[in-house]
Amino acid sequence: MSQSKQLSSEHLPYDVVFDILTRLPVKSLVRFRCVSKSWNSIITSPDFITTHMNRPKSLSNNKGYLLYVPKSEDHFNLFAQNLCIDVCNSDRTLTHISTFQVPFSAYMVGFCNGMFCLRYHRYKSYNVLYLWNPSIRKFKMLSTPHLTHPSVPVAIGLAYHSQNNDFKILGIVCARGYKAPPAKAEVYTLSTDSWKRDVISPGSIDYICPSSGLFCNGALHFIAWSGRRQFILSFDVNDEGFHEIMLPQIYDDAFLNSLAVFKGSLALFVCCRSDICYIWVMREYGVVESWTKISVPLDSVKNFFGCTDTGEHLVDIKDRGLVSYDPVSRNENNLGIQSPAWVRYTADLMENLVLLNQECYSLIGFMKNLISSRSQSSFAHLNILSHEIDLLQNRVESQASAIRTLEAGGSSDPVPDAAGGITPPANEGNPMNTTVQSKEGSSRRLNLLAPELPSHPPVHGSTTLATLRSKSGHLHSGEQITLDDDNEEDKEDSKRGRLTWDILFIRDFKDWEVDQVLAFFNFIHSRIPISVGPDSMHWKPRQHGVFDTKSFYHVLDGTQNIKFPWKAICRVKAPSRVSFFGWSAAWGKILTCDNLMCRGYTMAGWCSMCRMDGETGNHLMIHCSLASGLWHTVLHSFGVVWVFPDNIINLLYGWYNCFGKHNSSVWNLVPLCLMWTVWRERNSCVFEDIDHSQSKLTELFFGTLFDWARVWGFTSALCLADFVVSLSFS
Repeated sequence: MSQSKQLSSEHLPYDVVFDILTRLPVKSLVRFRCVSKSWNSIITSPDFITTHMNRPKSLSNNKGYLLYVPKSEDHFNLFAQNLCIDVCNSDRTLTHISTFQVPFSAYMVGFCNGMFCLRYHRYKSYNVLYLWNPSIRKFKMLSTPHLTHPSVPVAIGLAYHSQNNDFKILGIVCARGYKAPPAKAEVYTLSTDSWKRDVISPGSIDYICPSSGLFCNGALHFIAWSGRRQFILSFDVNDEGFHEIMLPQIYDDAFLNSLAVFKGSLALFVCCRSDICYIWVMREYGVVESWTKISVPLDSVKNFFGCTDTGEHLVDIKDRGLVSYDPVSRNENNLGIQSPAWVRYTADLMENLVLLNQECYSLIGFMKNLISSRSQSSFAHLNILSHEIDLLQNRVESQASAIRTLEAGGSSDPVPDAAGGITPPANEGNPMNTTVQSKEGSSRRLNLLAPELPSHPPVHGSTTLATLRSKSGHLHSGEQITLDDDNEEDKEDSKRGRLTWDILFIRDFKDWEVDQVLAFFNFIHSRIPISVGPDSMHWKPRQHGVFDTKSFYHVLDGTQNIKFPWKAICRVKAPSRVSFFGWSAAWGKILTCDNLMCRGYTMAGWCSMCRMDGETGNHLMIHCSLASGLWHTVLHSFGVVWVFPDNIINLLYGWYNCFGKHNSSVWNLVPLCLMWTVWRERNSCVFEDIDHSQSKLTELFFGTLFDWARVWGFTSALCLADFVVSLSFS
């Protein structure tokens, strides 16, 4: 065993590794999961995730972070698109540090300890809730609450249960109207990934503000009404009970009531129509007598987004944007953010690993889940596309627009064509150059692109025929030639099949233009229309010549002529997981070092088995010295001499049914069985630090092949030795 092997086998104690990893940032931990199986199990364990989240972070020079959703360019689109994070500096300025793209269209309804709660809701559609952790780029779509209804708004609150180290979501449904059912509530727990069946009654309330709940002092708080009585409805996360907190004063002319945390205390921000604002602070939580009023001389307030740790108010003011206001010093600071859709202040970003060990979705998996399940809510989410799908859609739309322009008699060039004719785009690399063909009819819409056409005089008539372009500049190129289709003789000739040009010039010829005119007539008479039908466009990827989106997608994607040896994978009697692995290996998608580095992981890219070349799928499965030796041993047992191709796809093409359909049953199993054996050996070497000799690996391969052949009845041998002897074709 080499010295590197001996050093790598000397493991540190588990507690030391655990403690060191808890001190690392989230970004590093996500990458370190691929170091080994033991590290991956540590980082994804619930105990580690909780310890890492609760460990005190190092202090910084900033005064917190400002999280906000910028104003959308579409004023009617209230969905969050991007989440921006700015650092609050000591001089009351902001420094932008990162922007996260919200994975789908939704409203921000909650933020707590680095986790976001998003809600998708449209008129007459069900509420769909998500938990999103931007630190690890994962989100989780929650199951539908039992109490939801498309026409009833739901008040949502996100909270952190510190005793159980768990996140909870409270949903309160309160219908309004005559004989409306009483309000009910449900609680979702992340650890169990379910809504509690026991429905909780929040008491006698007639209406609750559908805005997100405020999490403070271990409870969620909402503004609610019972008749004309207004109060704060609190929900204790620990005992899951509801309580009422009386308000200090009711303002009949208040148009803005909002809850906030002011210097660690529960507070109520009130803005009246007389441009008078107040903030009531509950100095002692739960004691009504401790409410204290502070006047806030602000006018033209549009929205209130909470307070910072120092007590500054985050207020959206008309024509000024987001402003931080200090009620003590009366200083106002414009933050330079115009009318944000959502704002939260946090003293600590609380980057965490929550959802890392959950069944969460990437964007593609999320799309598949929407299509396959939850039919009531999936149709409301068909507009959720990833950035790559948006780019592809833009490409398809732009090229389809070019086709529609061509079919309508126009040109896809930026400069409009004066003749209005059908002209395929001439720019290089455009797929229209090879997929669109102009079919000439009566030539009333077709542009004649003739590089050998000489310069020509301007002509005149009633129906545009073509734009003839010259190489010389004696006369302006782009002058029009037309056909007088009012001529009865022309119509009669058309019926008889004798078609001729009838051209009227707008001026007499100059002496120096005679040669050009003769050349022009020689050219135009050689281009007599072949039919009287209309000019048309022919879409060459389809035999019928009609454009469709599917064929154009294949043209853009370049997969129209791609062939794949699917029979060598799907028609072979191998286990399903092995067939899936073979499919992934053929496409080059298995997690070898080259693919991991393309995903952003930093590592040594060498082959872990031969240590002589970079680890790619083709090298690992075919050209690695260990895999190559195994291939030659197998071929020798079959009595076959083989020249190996450069990649897996060509190998599968040449291997399948090489000895005929009826004599290749065991032969067809060899590629998948051998690649599966090599892949298991590679993982054993990387994650468990165990490597086998060439003879042991050969024994494992033939044992696996023998088991597969026995299950499907491809061999009558009773032992492994007889099976290996029976493989030879010689």
